[in-house]
Amino acid sequence: MGGIREMINILVVIPARSGSNGIKDKNVKELNGKKLYKYALQNAMQLKQKVDIVLTTNILEILAYGNAVMNPGLSTLHRKPELCKPDVPLAPVLYDAVTIMEERKGYTYDIVVMMQTTSPTLKAETLEHALDVFINRDTDTYVSTRVIMGIHWYYDIMDKIPNYRLSSTERLNRQNLVGEEYYYETGGFFFTRRKWIKEDSFIGKKVYCWQLSKEESIDIDDEFDWMVAEAVLRKREEEYLDRCELGLEKYEQT
Repeated sequence: MGGIREMINILVVIPARSGSNGIKDKNVKELNGKKLYKYALQNAMQLKQKVDIVLTTNILEILAYGNAVMNPGLSTLHRKPELCKPDVPLAPVLYDAVTIMEERKGYTYDIVVMMQTTSPTLKAETLEHALDVFINRDTDTYVSTRVIMGIHWYYDIMDKIPNYRLSSTERLNRQNLVGEEYYYETGGFFFTRRKWIKEDSFIGKKVYCWQLSKEESIDIDDEFDWMVAEAVLRKREEEYLDRCELGLEKYEQT
């Protein structure tokens, strides 16, 4: 591909398909006064790093909005029907978006960012900081996670085993489970070097789990998640307006 740009080429992919088992049409449903998909899109558009953004979707409303936004870095992709089935994993969706965008733009990307619409409480500054660190680190993949500590059980052949047995025969208090924490993947973001983007995978060999706060790691799968996310966003909005009244911030309509 002949196109050349002076800086690192970064593509942000935001997948959003129609249909949902937990909440009907959740991607275009309003959450605290804003369509769900717009939270991820606005975070991407606020990045200080120069990026291309593509909305890959089969939802006509999102395609129309993306095409109407006056932002030269934003593109839309009407996703193929075979990639919109509920049992299709993210890898082929991501690969399709990246390869099509490279054909459109005429250059190859160095870094691919994937942001899912189901993580509306992720802050723009968190995304930007994590991406800046990733750009300057010798790492293949960053994945947003939340750390979970506590006693959990898993299957070992046909038996159920508590995790504290890995280091002790005694039942320990949650705060004493040092080294027994695990990382739960969120939909906030994936950063991956381009060479790892394949039709069946997008995770490299050197993987780092970026730990999000509990507030920023909410993933919306059902109505309860929706209520929690809406409460968090409403509280943020109230705190922001309070700061504006005190003259600590300049009010900007979002």
